Amino acid sequence: MIVIARREIDVRPIIGAVVVFAIIGAAIFGVYYFLIAKPAAEELEQAKLSALDQINNSLASIGTDQASTATSSYSAQVQAAGSKSEVESILANVTATIQLEQKRKELVGKNMERGLLPFSARYLGTLKFHFSTIGLVGMHEACRNFLGEGIETKVGKEFSIKVLKFMRKKLLEFQDETGNIYNLEATPAEGTSHRLARLDKKHYPKIITSGKKVPYYTNSTNLPVGYTNNLVEA
Repeated sequence: MIVIARREIDVRPIIGAVVVFAIIGAAIFGVYYFLIAKPAAEELEQAKLSALDQINNSLASIGTDQASTATSSYSAQVQAAGSKSEVESILANVTATIQLEQKRKELVGKNMERGLLPFSARYLGTLKFHFSTIGLVGMHEACRNFLGEGIETKVGKEFSIKVLKFMRKKLLEFQDETGNIYNLEATPAEGTSHRLARLDKKHYPKIITSGKKVPYYTNSTNLPVGYTNNLVEA
């Protein structure tokens, strides 16, 4: 409750509306990031730095220099036309995404050495200690295409966990192979959630997406939009 000029204004409905907007927006357009300034956050940051120190023997220039989002639903249509398993189909798409990030990192690194990116070279120094972030979009729709059931079901949840574990394993393999560091993250799909769904619909008209008039993919491994308005249940 806020008192302005001796007039009481109940802000709870406003806060509730903002929370609902954030939830729906996160599901459709991407995940919102919040920084909580509390001791626990500092401890988490220290733990992250400690882990990176073991990997790179350096605490310099830590962050993410690029983030890529792979669509998992389109792989279902590819799998339907071939003999690959569901996970193999998704991993083929993820592998292509990782290779693209690797080539981009190499190109940017060379341009920094050539003096074409003076500010980046001065501010970052090197990209060696920066993450290449990999995420996916449309796991709910991938479950519907592969399994006929959404991510909110038991079989959908188990399948999603299986895919994420395979993705993590693949990232570790690329990390050992290239010497770069990767992280698997719920990347904010933002406009990608619509763009990739629209392109998949164009090339694979029978593919299942969310949205009636405008196709989109549910962000990351989020529950489908409108599944529940209960935060505890979600």
